[in-house]
Amino acid sequence: MKSIYTLKFTGNETEVLDKNQTYVTSPKYNQDLFFIGPHYHHAFTSLDRIIVVDADVQIKEDLKYISQYFDRMTGENCFGVVLDQHGYYTRGANVLAELKILNVKDKSLLRGLNTGVVLYNLELMRSSKVYEEQIKPENYEKIRHNLQYVVGDQEWFTMLLWAYPSLFLRLPCEYNYQQSVEANVTGHSEPCLAMPKILHVHGKIHDPPSPEGDT
Repeated sequence: MKSIYTLKFTGNETEVLDKNQTYVTSPKYNQDLFFIGPHYHHAFTSLDRIIVVDADVQIKEDLKYISQYFDRMTGENCFGVVLDQHGYYTRGANVLAELKILNVKDKSLLRGLNTGVVLYNLELMRSSKVYEEQIKPENYEKIRHNLQYVVGDQEWFTMLLWAYPSLFLRLPCEYNYQQSVEANVTGHSEPCLAMPKILHVHGKIHDPPSPEGDT
């Protein structure tokens, strides 16, 4: 999966989207840590459920409330996730949809995912024949659509959402309220209008420390 769903970076690199927009990538996505999420159910065999959050989130509400969404997972739901709010995937997904390469009935899903907060129902992941088939190495590339990838298994989960939306329970946006140092860099942002329950200030964690330190 790592060889397919990321690009190799030696340092922070800038992708020019157009004359007014740029996107800075991070070398952290070369690390194995960003490719283990799809396999948690086989790694933590004594657990049935886990909540995984990024290091750059601020939890503003007792996690018992978001954990209640595990009980709302029905049918094939294996994951609880929030859609991306900054349009990171939207442009590429819209092109694929226009070319009829990508067939997603719910057009809101073209926004893709942000995996800064994920509910993993490990028990359902282990019992899902659809999911178990998709994590076979020979199937990694079947849902890829020849897009370029830079943020690890989040990319694969987004492709999986587009191919098998029934595997995902969509969480309210306030459970991964996304603020970015590159807000609306794509021109397709759809910000969350609710008060954040889990605030995700992504990108800032990679800033160099100030000479005076944190204040």
